[in-house]
Amino acid sequence: MQRLAAAVIWAAACGVAAELPRATVAKIDEIAVKSLAESGAPSVSIALVEGGKIAYENAYGKARLDPPVDAKAEMRYPIGSVSKQFLAGAMVLLVQDGKLSLDDTVSKYLPDLTRASEITIRQLLSHTSGYQDYYPQDYVAPFMQKPVTAESILDQWARKPLDFDPGTRWQYSNTNYVAAGRIVEKVTGGPFFAFLWRRILQPLGMTSAIDLSTQTPGPGDAAGYTRFALGPPRPATPEGKGWLYAAGELAMTAHDLALWDISLMAHKLLKPASLEAMTTPVRLRNGTVEHFDQVFIACHSDQALNLLSDPSRQETDILGAISYQANEALLHTDARLMPRRRLAWAAWNYHLPIEQYDRVTVTYNMNILQSLQAPAQFLLTLNRNADVDPAKVLGSYVYHHPVYTAAAVAAQKRRRELNGSRRTYYCGAYWSYGFHEDGVKSALASLDDFRRDQAHEQPHLQRVG
Repeated sequence: MQRLAAAVIWAAACGVAAELPRATVAKIDEIAVKSLAESGAPSVSIALVEGGKIAYENAYGKARLDPPVDAKAEMRYPIGSVSKQFLAGAMVLLVQDGKLSLDDTVSKYLPDLTRASEITIRQLLSHTSGYQDYYPQDYVAPFMQKPVTAESILDQWARKPLDFDPGTRWQYSNTNYVAAGRIVEKVTGGPFFAFLWRRILQPLGMTSAIDLSTQTPGPGDAAGYTRFALGPPRPATPEGKGWLYAAGELAMTAHDLALWDISLMAHKLLKPASLEAMTTPVRLRNGTVEHFDQVFIACHSDQALNLLSDPSRQETDILGAISYQANEALLHTDARLMPRRRLAWAAWNYHLPIEQYDRVTVTYNMNILQSLQAPAQFLLTLNRNADVDPAKVLGSYVYHHPVYTAAAVAAQKRRRELNGSRRTYYCGAYWSYGFHEDGVKSALASLDDFRRDQAHEQPHLQRVG
């Protein structure tokens, strides 16, 4: 599914909304701008809710890059799989209407799907049906650029053998929501989006919402972008019509997404029992709730620490000891940055000026480093931007590299002490020299730690219900 690009921020759950203090607004803006710089995302749109009302809206960055267009709060963004909330809401509305039950079997509505008589609507919505996911990858495959119908998706993925017996496992599957969308249409006698518009979007004033499975965003909406490794943002390949049906089809403003969440808190459309049905974990056949037993966190050490809501003293000491520094990098063809003598050219070329910079300056010769056969020398220079001819700059980037202080080196030696603690494993190039291959090595080392821990704990493991 496409990434979520609109965000809703909650400041409080009750009270009366008031104009936010300038200091609060400035802090929000600072966080948003910093997040864009660190992530490389072109833009973001936010809505902040206080006291059950929208208290602040803003957009940052460029909604479109070529030609550049500033992001605005009134622009629509695809909300990806957050769309599934709306299908679940449509289902419980039909339950409130007495039109269906979450425990109805799929065979009542779609009898020709695999083992439909053994699978319930509840299992579709909770990803415990066993139907294989038609969209497991994080990119748009070539065949998905062509239009498709919901029935065609079900023909290919819901009329084949199940991945597991219904109700015995949890496995994320967009196919479940295509089937659920078709059930809504069977019950209501009309298109799924028409029901969504009539019963949820229009009543809540969410008039910016559009159906991406049949509609194309306009020039006034934010464009989608993707990145390959650390490369620049590139226009994202859109799915063909129909591929996002019922599972990721909505695009809207952050404002309208906030209206939906406000309605859930206030029970404007869904009764308390309906909201509880949507948010209560579904139990498997054996009576247990599926939990994640172990977690692998693969990112920078400071990011890993920030992800933890309750870091231990050990996690704080070790991860917090390895800090990061932002380094400016230019991709260019200005060979003046290389050593004067060509025989001295290397893949890595350090520059040691008489007046020392406060940061290391280095120029990578990509032709040597990657064996490129090209007429020009492609160079990547860190922290020496002022010396590069602007006419020869191909791209500008900011990289964050670990800073190896004595405390950081000491923390590296405690990796095994941390890995597996509290059932969490940490992967990242920061455990070694900071290169890409060090990241791979740390992932393999974490897997080895995991295997050893599992071999030791296996006789004592039991699932908590």
